Amino acid sequence: MIEPWARKVVRSYLPEEHRDFYGQLPFLVLAARDERGRPWATLVAGLPGFADSPDPGTLDVAAVPAVGDALENALGEGADVGILGIELETRRRNRVNGRVSLRADAGFSLSVEQSFGNCPQYIHPRSWERAAGNPPAPVRTEHDHFSSSLRDLVEGADTFFIATGHRGDGEDPAFGTDASHRGGEPGFVRVAGER
Repeated sequence: MIEPWARKVVRSYLPEEHRDFYGQLPFLVLAARDERGRPWATLVAGLPGFADSPDPGTLDVAAVPAVGDALENALGEGADVGILGIELETRRRNRVNGRVSLRADAGFSLSVEQSFGNCPQYIHPRSWERAAGNPPAPVRTEHDHFSSSLRDLVEGADTFFIATGHRGDGEDPAFGTDASHRGGEPGFVRVAGER
């Protein structure tokens, strides 16, 4: 039942409206795997136009994860990457998944394998403005349990970005990595214990 429906909405290329959409965004959510094979979601940002689609099968991104980011070294050629483009003020979102076909110091090219739109459900509209100056360097910390402050942060959030992925032996259209948005009223995610 699901597969015939999915074949109508999941494309192997970026339609023109998606190509234009990515080109106007100030940030993208990336999903990939870190050095230990764990999926992570992170943000990359730039002035509108930092993401560009020169043809329907390619998305060029002139940004990479920051030094210290869990995905700092994850975008080598052949890496599975999922990208979520989301425009919070209009609640529009589109996703594109594929593999890195070219990596440079300041960016990468994604060879498109899947492209699809998503409904605006659970996206909380937000206005934003670009902050002056350079952002602070990210601080990556890992915890083996939820402290009360981490519990409050998670349970008070109305927006999450999630990375998922699957790769087995050989080639299969179901393999890859995906970046997703999840939203709801604060408390829609609950911490069910210290771990």
